Amino acid sequence: MVYEKTNASPTINRPDGTFGFSYMEYDADFESFHLSAKKEIERVQKSTGLQSAMSGENVIHYSSLPWINFSSLSHARSFAIKDSCPKFPMGK
Repeated sequence: MVYEKTNASPTINRPDGTFGFSYMEYDADFESFHLSAKKEIERVQKSTGLQSAMSGENVIHYSSLPWINFSSLSHARSFAIKDSCPKFPMGK
């Protein structure tokens, strides 16, 4: 399937060392996207726990965790839900 746009669901680092999930809608206008992304980052940084982010077929999930060394990663997921979203974890 080909989509007109792809949205993002990155993990967001919090000041207390935890992280949260976010959801960012694609916007062709960079300034609009940047403003919306900043608001989402602030929202997640003020939250606690791990609330699920929106998902869908046109979403890429990614995590940038430069403070963690790892050689492999396994994503927890429910195989009862059809999910083929790309997931990109990056560390040191």
